[in-house]
Amino acid sequence: MKRSILYPLVLVVSIAFMVPAGAYAAKTVEGWIQGLNCVRYGHNCPIDRLDPHLMFEPDFVLLLKDGDYWLMPNVARIVKAKYVHKTIRVTGNTDAKFKSIEVDKLEVKDGGSYKTIWSKAMMKKEWQKRQEEFYGEGGG
Repeated sequence: MKRSILYPLVLVVSIAFMVPAGAYAAKTVEGWIQGLNCVRYGHNCPIDRLDPHLMFEPDFVLLLKDGDYWLMPNVARIVKAKYVHKTIRVTGNTDAKFKSIEVDKLEVKDGGSYKTIWSKAMMKKEWQKRQEEFYGEGGG
């Protein structure tokens, strides 16, 4: 009797955990960095890295050729601001519901090739280095 109730319950719980995983999709997208307010509301867009409008942008997004955009919440604002108007390629897990991409790697086009300027691996390595500097070797 208990077994007949347990099997469907386990099946339902398993399916429930699989559904959110389907909402995310790993992909690589190309575009350029632009100010969030500029893209969403048509405000004056920063024309380059020295434009004072950069100060008034709360965040920056990856703008695609078709006018769509992706938020990149796990990349620091200062990193995104540094590469305004640069052609970039982003690899990560996208969430269509929130129009966001959890960035694994951010590359900027330099000449004819892309150069990695930010990645989760780079951040992890930097974090470990800082912990070693603070706590000493093997500390933390």
